[in-house]
Parts: sequence; structure tokens; C-alpha cells
Amino acid sequence: MEWTREDELQLVQQVIADERDVLLGRYRRVKNANDIEAYVKSLRLKLGDSRYVVFLEAMNDFRIRRFNRAGIISRMRQVLKEHPDLMDGFMELLPDEYGPTTNFLSNSKELLVRTEDDSVYRTFLTILNNYCLESKSKSEVYRELASMSFFRDHPDMLAELKVFFKVDLLKKERKKYRKILFSCEDDMFELDMLLESFKQTVNCVEELLEKFNDGTIDPHDPIRLEDHFSSRNLSCVRYIYGKSGLEVIGLMQTNAIQALPVILMRLKQKQEEATRFRAECNKVWAESFAKYHRKTLGYFQD
Repeated sequence: MEWTREDELQLVQQVIADERDVLLGRYRRVKNANDIEAYVKSLRLKLGDSRYVVFLEAMNDFRIRRFNRAGIISRMRQVLKEHPDLMDGFMELLPDEYGPTTNFLSNSKELLVRTEDDSVYRTFLTILNNYCLESKSKSEVYRELASMSFFRDHPDMLAELKVFFKVDLLKKERKKYRKILFSCEDDMFELDMLLESFKQTVNCVEELLEKFNDGTIDPHDPIRLEDHFSSRNLSCVRYIYGKSGLEVIGLMQTNAIQALPVILMRLKQKQEEATRFRAECNKVWAESFAKYHRKTLGYFQD
């Protein structure tokens, strides 16, 4: 992609503006156009053309939400690792994710402790604690705080209270959606491992039966299972037979020529069932990722 001077400045400015809107970072000093232009000039001078393009591409990926705030910071640590001053400058461009929460709490404390009655501050902390412990809903806590004379007398703090709840709700929602996606990924991994185990065990059984058929191994002699099957293969056999698993393993060793064809049939049956189940799960997982992935990035657009 070819970057013009105007494209570069617009990209950086848009990323900063988008992130500021997402995080409601109105409490932090916002870089103006001159600040951004000076930073971009310094970047290009110190990084050189090739690494500067990498920087721009990373910023563009962040703009279109290919990765989140933590992802862009990690990426920039790599790109700017030889220039700590540039990394510091980049961090200054991003709004503080916890700015609204920190400012609301510190401003509230500063004003509340000035009141003659310290019970007001204790009441404030008790109500907030109920919210943190999730013993009361956000709407209940907001109504209780808004009804306090302190917030009625300080409408500016009431406005900050609204921002505080909005940012906190955003974080909780992101955590909830990430938990759903992590659960999907765990289920995908476990099912893939099971399918791979079925595949490997089927191959091992078929190879041993082939050796029986071509006379490489006398089918009537007892066999050493560890010469033909891994511990994972044997675990797979035990898994499909449940409580009878150990007994089946014993038959594999003492009467393999009769036991293995039956085991192979059962393995393939379970493999087919797992494959069909995987296909059904794929639809559910795809719907979950389509529904929740964007919501884990910090803004909720359906």
C-alpha cells in the first residue's frame, strides 16, 4: 500500500480519535494535530522507510480492529524496541483506559472528605462496594448514589458517575464475551485432539492387521502392545469402551486377531460420530465468533 503524507496523518489521527471515543478518555490531554504531525515526522526520520511502513500497517490493522489495544501496544513494542522515546510518545497518544474510573474515584473522594459528616463518604463506599460484590445491580447502585445529597449538589460529579458506570459496564461486557469465546476455543481444541487420537489409533490397528494378513507377524502369538501402540492409542481404546476398557486392552494382547477387527469397527464408528459432531459444533462456534468477537474489542456494534 502506498502512503501519502496526508494518509499517514489521517490514519494516526483517526486511530487516536476512535480509541478515545471507545474508551471515553476525555480526562486525558488529547494530542492536537501539531503534536501528531511532529511525532509522525520523528517516527519516519528515526525508523527509516521500511520500518515506518510496518508502523503504519500496524496502525491500520488496529484501526480496522484486527487486534485490540493490548495487541497494538505489544506490536509497537516490537516495532519501536530500539527507540524507547518513540514508544513513550506512542503511549502518550493513546487515551488512558482507566482514566474515567480513576478520575471519578479520586475526584469523589476529594470532595466527599471535605464534608463535615464523614458518614457521607462511608455511605458512598458502602454503595460502591455492593456494586463491586455484585450484590446490587448497576441501576440500583446508580439510583442510590444519585439520590445522595452530595451528587444532587454536584451535577458535574453525577455526570462523571454516568461515565464511570458506562466504562465499568464495558469492561464487564468484554470480559463476559471473551469468556464465551475462550470456552469455544477450549471445546474446539479438545474435540480436535479427540479426532486426532481416533485417527492415529485407527491407523495403528489397520497397520497391525495388515501385518497379520501378510504374515509379517503370527496372528496367533501374543503381542507386545507397546511395540505397536502408543499410550495415547491405548487410552483412546479405553475411552471408547469405558469401564470395559482394561478388559479390552487385555484381549488385544492375548487374542489380537479376533479383538482388533471389532475394535477397529468401534473406533471408526466413534470417529464418524465425532466428525459429525464437529461439523455441528462448527456452526455453533461460527455463530458465536460472529456474534461476540467484535464485542470483545471494546465497542458494541451489532
